[in-house]
Amino acid sequence: MTLTFAFYRAPGSLTDRAIRLATRSIYSHVEFVLRRYQHNGEDRMFSVSASKRDGKRVRKTSIHIQPEHWDFVTVEGDYADAMMLAGSMCGLPYNTIGAVISVTPWRRPVGRGVHCSQFTAMLLGLSDAHRLNPQEFYEALKKRGQ
Repeated sequence: MTLTFAFYRAPGSLTDRAIRLATRSIYSHVEFVLRRYQHNGEDRMFSVSASKRDGKRVRKTSIHIQPEHWDFVTVEGDYADAMMLAGSMCGLPYNTIGAVISVTPWRRPVGRGVHCSQFTAMLLGLSDAHRLNPQEFYEALKKRGQ
């Protein structure tokens, strides 16, 4: 089976711009895509991620997709296992401190909960998931897909 991840690259908020600047990346966020679909003529995705915007927790949501704002990467993986782990993590708090530390040289597991790239990397069983920012997770997926 395969797993799909969506990487956010739109200008976004001040926080998005700060993340991209700190990571020297075009990406500021990542989502685990459960499915893509059309609704009322709009491209949408149903996804799971740790989000500071949506209640500061791991949540499932439906997002309107503007194709120029997202890059999608699909890799081999166990969808059922990833879904089970994602479901078990829903409601965990967003780890702001961990997200900040992930863009510094002092990348230690700190704080409670998870940040977006940590959450998505955990779905693939990547070691040291807490260390990854969205760009580094993107690069890990690209290497995995080769």
